[in-house]
Amino acid sequence: MSIAAIRTYPTPILDFALMTANNKNSKSADIVSGPLKFASVILAIAGVLNIIEGFAALAGDDRFNESNLIFESLTAWGIAYVIIGLLQVYAGNEIRLRKPQGLLLGITFASLSGIAHFMSLGAYPIWSVAIMVLNFAV
Repeated sequence: MSIAAIRTYPTPILDFALMTANNKNSKSADIVSGPLKFASVILAIAGVLNIIEGFAALAGDDRFNESNLIFESLTAWGIAYVIIGLLQVYAGNEIRLRKPQGLLLGITFASLSGIAHFMSLGAYPIWSVAIMVLNFAV
């Protein structure tokens, strides 16, 4: 099979979404633009909440039950949450700018954040569930 034959196959949904979202005259741009805006805003909100949670953990907030963490270092969890939050805000901005890697980064960092909150569910259950819901909405 030649390379020219491979290029004639339909483009992936990601390419279509980014291509039509950048075309302001296309009616399909309006359809695709909404979910991309939703994903970028929700991802950025989840990232900011992770950053806030990370700083609260670094400050040694008494609301965290440190004995119920898988890894009992609240400082390590705080650093991890701040890093994940910054990465989520970056990915949300990439999605907002319609960059192709933005969607992949957004899904990856939202999944990573969801896993981290699942692992720390015992320390602060209500907050962890709320952030997991935001992450899985992306």
